[in-house]
Amino acid sequence: SADSIDALARSLDAFGGVDVLVQNAGFGIFGAAECIDEESAQRQFNVNLFGPLALVRRLLPQLRQRRGRIIWIGSLAGRFALPFQAHYSASKAAVAAMSDALRLELSPFGIQVTCVEPGDFATGFTSARQSQRDTSGLYEARLRRCLANVERDERQGASPDLLAQKVVALCEMRALPAHVPVGANARLICLLDWLIPRRLREWAIRRLYEV
Repeated sequence: SADSIDALARSLDAFGGVDVLVQNAGFGIFGAAECIDEESAQRQFNVNLFGPLALVRRLLPQLRQRRGRIIWIGSLAGRFALPFQAHYSASKAAVAAMSDALRLELSPFGIQVTCVEPGDFATGFTSARQSQRDTSGLYEARLRRCLANVERDERQGASPDLLAQKVVALCEMRALPAHVPVGANARLICLLDWLIPRRLREWAIRRLYEV
C-alpha cells in the first residue's frame, strides 16, 4: 500500500537511506487463463510488479544519493511461459523487462539493477499458491496433473539459503550482470533457451508437466 511504502521510506531516512533494495514480493495464481477472473489477474500484477515498482519510485532519491542497487527477484517462468500459470509467467516476464529498462535509465546515476531468475525452490510459495478451478470441465484433468508435477518439483527444489547467498554475493559484487539464473540446472536451461527451437521447447514443457 502507498501508506506502508511511505512509512518504510521515512523510517529508512533515519538510517541515512538505503543501499540495496531486494524486490522479493510475489505469489502465484494457478489455473487456465480462460478461467482467471480480472480481479485475481490484477492482484497478481499488483503484488508481483506494480507494488514493487511503487517502492522503487519512492526510494529512488535515497538510492541515487547512495549510488545503490536494485535486485529484482524474477523467475525462470519469465523466460519460459508455463501452462496454467499464464498470469504468473507474464508478471515475471514484466519484472524482467522492468529490470532491464531501469538498468538503462538509472545507470547514469550510479544505480545498478539486476534480475535474479530462480528455478524451483522449496519455500512457502507452494502452499501460498492460489488455484482457480475449471467449472467448465474442459481443463480439469490436465490441471490436476500439471499442478501435481509443479508442486512435486517445488517441494524437491533447492533450499532458499542458496538464493539468499546469491543475493548477498550480488550486494558485494563490483558490477552486476543484467540477469542471474539461480537453481539446479538454471544456467543450462537458459542456454538451451537460446539453442533449441521453440517447437522443441514447447514439446519438452508439455512432457514435463503432462499437459
